[in-house]
Amino acid sequence: MTVAESANKRLSELGIEPIGKVAPHGLRRTWAALRCVAGDDPAYTAAQIGHKDAAFTFRVYTHAVKRRKRLSGAERREFNRALEWAQWA
Repeated sequence: MTVAESANKRLSELGIEPIGKVAPHGLRRTWAALRCVAGDDPAYTAAQIGHKDAAFTFRVYTHAVKRRKRLSGAERREFNRALEWAQWA
């Protein structure tokens, strides 16, 4: 079973819509968005993903902060679990 299949199984058990195909760029975007939600300095996140402009990184990835506020129940719990992972990754 792939990681995405395993994640989809867990999401299904929680009543959350499964994720689609996951490409490396999607994983990079997810990591960067979680780092922004975690409150990292945008310059740090930008440097980690190879952006020269931290303001660009901030504009692109801070949408996840707003999205988190709209989540409830199992979706918010799983988002918070992902955030915990990103903070030590």
